[in-house]
Formats: sequence, structure tokens, C-alpha cells
Amino acid sequence: MKPMSQLLARVAVCYLITLSVSQIAVAKISLKTFSEITTASINNSEEAPPENIKQNPKLTLIVVDSETKKNITAKVKVLDMLNKKVLLAKELSDTLKLNLAAGGDYRIVSKADSHLFNEVEFNLAKENLGPDIKITLELSPIKVGMKLQLKEVFFETNSAKMLEESLAEIQEVYELLWEHPNLVVQIAAHTDNSGTHDDNMELSGRRAQAIVEVLKDKGVPEKMLAAKGYGEMKPLLPNTTEENKQKNRRVEFIVIDIL
Repeated sequence: MKPMSQLLARVAVCYLITLSVSQIAVAKISLKTFSEITTASINNSEEAPPENIKQNPKLTLIVVDSETKKNITAKVKVLDMLNKKVLLAKELSDTLKLNLAAGGDYRIVSKADSHLFNEVEFNLAKENLGPDIKITLELSPIKVGMKLQLKEVFFETNSAKMLEESLAEIQEVYELLWEHPNLVVQIAAHTDNSGTHDDNMELSGRRAQAIVEVLKDKGVPEKMLAAKGYGEMKPLLPNTTEENKQKNRRVEFIVIDIL
């Protein structure tokens, strides 16, 4: 700012020399005002951008074995859920770095040989994850007893009719079974504690069977599939809040045998 101040002072001296005594007072006021406005404009130009201008976040993703916690080579797919397109699909052996759009809705799916797939979905318009999003996806080795929650499978209320948005994850289950034809898996459905025990058992059983039927229609042999409804008997959390109840209403994929 010092060079600008010196320039303004020189302009003021030259200007005042050409004026009569009666005009000098007015000139001083005008030049002072001009100086303040100019200085304020320069200072404002150096300010940070307004807070309402959001920066595009950066994603850092690694895929690890759930038991060893070490990096594994995996296939990764990043989907833009708003624009319904695949942003990236590649084999990853190290770290993935990707710029995302502020306010975007994303789903990331990863799978590797001899492992169950895993996925995560996040909506940047609803979740404040900051400018640097770091995600570690853990893939479980395939063995008897391993369980995977199907987080993106949904049903109509009090119904066994699946919502269309569930089909993407059902496709991932189909591909896993197609690639591992020696597996026998159970599709396990759970409810919260709303309603009677008998109704919950019946509803969860129909929901599990509905998923099995979709997989059979895709070509998965019946011998690889079992359906079981557990009703409200195996909650993840106490059914004391609506949020907890929502988490208890779920579908799981369980490896029950390897032939």
C-alpha cells in the first residue's frame, strides 16, 4: 500500500499548486475522499471469497482387507447419482484421488478377488464432509459366517415390494455369486419392533424371499440361495428412536457354506 500512498500524495501536491487559496479547502476534502475510496477498494480486492462459494471437495480413497488392514488390489466404481452416470471405473492397487462436485451425490462400489464387495454413498448437499474426504473401504475375505449388510436395498412400507433404487445393489450381489459359484448364501431380512412378532416374522420372510426370487430370475441357481426372516429378534440397536428403528430394518447377505 506504500507506493499507492506516495502516488496519491504527488497527485495532491500538483493539483493544489494550480488552485487558488479559496479552492484548496474543497480540493483537500475531495482528494481525501478519493484516497479513502481507492484504499478501501484495494483492501476489498484482497479479501477471501464469500463463504457461500463452496469449493469442490477432493476424495482420497483406499481399499483394504478387513482383517489385515493392508491395501489390496480391487476394482473401484464411482457413480454420480444425480446425473446417473459412472464417473470412474478402474482397478486400484494404491490410493485413488478424485475431484468431486460440491453438492454432488455419490456412490462408490469396490470388489476384489475372494472378497465380499463393499460400498459407501454420500450426499454432499446434505452432509458436511469438508474439503478433503478420506474414505477407507474394507473388504471382507469370503469365508463361512462372513456377513454383508445390503445398505441400498429398500422396500415399500409394510410390503415386500422392493423399490427400484434397490436394483443396483442386487446386481452387485448377482455378480458376486456369478463369480463365486461355489458359495451358498442366506439372504436375511430384519424389521424393527413395530407391529406384532408374527407380522414381523412374516414380513421379513417375504422380503428375504423377494430378493432370492430376483436373483433366481437373473440366473443364480436355487441351490446357492436361502431366504430367512428374523423379524425384530436381532436388532442392531435398541428400538428406542426412529433413527435406531431405521437401522434395524435391514437386509444382510451371509455366507453359510462353500462347496
